[in-house]
Amino acid sequence: MAEKQVILGSKKLYYQYNNSKEPIINNLNFELYAGSKSAIIGQSGCGKSTLLKLLAPLIQPKSGEIFNNSKTMGYMFQDAYLYPWLSVYQNVIIGLKILKKPIIKEEIIKLLDWLGLKEHINKKMIELSGGQRQRVSLARTLAISPEVLLLDEPFSSLDPDTTRILCQDINEYCAKNKATLLIVTHNYEEAKILANDIYRFKSTSWGVTYLESVNKESLTYII
Repeated sequence: MAEKQVILGSKKLYYQYNNSKEPIINNLNFELYAGSKSAIIGQSGCGKSTLLKLLAPLIQPKSGEIFNNSKTMGYMFQDAYLYPWLSVYQNVIIGLKILKKPIIKEEIIKLLDWLGLKEHINKKMIELSGGQRQRVSLARTLAISPEVLLLDEPFSSLDPDTTRILCQDINEYCAKNKATLLIVTHNYEEAKILANDIYRFKSTSWGVTYLESVNKESLTYII
């Protein structure tokens, strides 16, 4: 059996916001294996989204180490963060432009068709529903063919049916591309649908941050 490859993680990670008296992450050691699908659950403000931003890296740690062995990483925010003056197609290719990757229109159209957006390709964001805008955000994330998907509570404003459909799309992408997934959420149902391994963000009595493994079948309600 081949040895598991660590694709993303941290060692003795420490982060404290400037306006806070206490660190939100303290001495955290964390490893994510290639091809794994994991979720971190916890109350709002516990530090799970901060961890995701550090791993991205959208922010820099005060101390400690973050290691990333992936070639490409996609990050999906809680809000879509789309440009309202651009079309669906133009929004989707932004990541490719930033990374200076080739833009193959046929591949983008195929992606939009798979996500049910092909007929909306030339529409502006004001013409789309909330669920459709989040699909555009997902398409933009997947257009760069990420090896690692980081999801920061991207379904919190969506209805349950739309959320389940998007989760199915993400699961299909991960299965097809052997991608690694990490989602942070306070919604148990999302965690159960998307992840094989679930962790609760916690701290010891002396303030050290750690991730506690959770039995998937024991999650029966939304926090």
